[in-house]
Amino acid sequence: MLRLAKKLLLLNRDAVRRHAERRAGMDHTPTPEAVLEQEAVFVLSTGRCGTELLTHLFELVPGTLPVHRPEPELAYASKVAYGLARQGDADDVIQKMILAGRFEILLESHIRRRRYIETNNRITFFAPAIAALMPNARFIHLVRDAEAFVRSGVRREYYSGVPTDLGRIVPTAGRDAADWPTLSAIGRCAWLWSETNLYIDAFRRSLARPERFTAVRSSELYSDPAATADLVRFCGLQAPSPEAIARLQSHKANEQLRGPDPGPMTAWSESDQAQFRRFVERFGGAGGGG
Repeated sequence: MLRLAKKLLLLNRDAVRRHAERRAGMDHTPTPEAVLEQEAVFVLSTGRCGTELLTHLFELVPGTLPVHRPEPELAYASKVAYGLARQGDADDVIQKMILAGRFEILLESHIRRRRYIETNNRITFFAPAIAALMPNARFIHLVRDAEAFVRSGVRREYYSGVPTDLGRIVPTAGRDAADWPTLSAIGRCAWLWSETNLYIDAFRRSLARPERFTAVRSSELYSDPAATADLVRFCGLQAPSPEAIARLQSHKANEQLRGPDPGPMTAWSESDQAQFRRFVERFGGAGGGG
């Protein structure tokens, strides 16, 4: 009972703080242009790579509004955006999709004068639309080691018919699409890792202002307080103390709890290893593979 009362007190304090921040920020009606000109931060990734840890990191930074799974999460919409981008000439449609899904929370962060930071991996395929709509937005490419991601994806039953597969991208044309029915779970997860990271890297190269983009390996989030602090500073924010970062890095967030681990790559069949290399080497050749 005491624990519940304490939780309710904390929730009430948070509601009071949000209300006070809104009152302080509402000295005038903001324009849509002002809302979209704020310096928001979006983390682009495959998922399963430390985004929850990154959320907790930014929660330590005053003046931020970090969100890991905002509503709507845009899971299926993300897959639609990927497909539209692959067709080309759909920028206007994708921009309207992201406005419909995010304008209200961006308005909230603008009024409360907090830096909006989204670590939701579903935002990845909206990156070009966000960059066009929000000229001051910044982007972080979070890259996990390919083998670790594939093992995690297999354990979480990616592409096995689970409901979340509705929002998972698949090849839309060419040899990859033709081979898709015969690929193993390992091959499909390797394709997902490569295709997503290649998409993000192509987005990086499309930016007229490269200073809007940075990349970091997820392993550094768990092991290198200096690199983590640099990431916060890239966002234009003051980094927490090295001690606070080290404490955060010592605890695993969103640890894998699901199905059987396929084991290290050396334990896979020759076919699985060949499928893995076929896809992962594409991003490795782009200078970012791991």
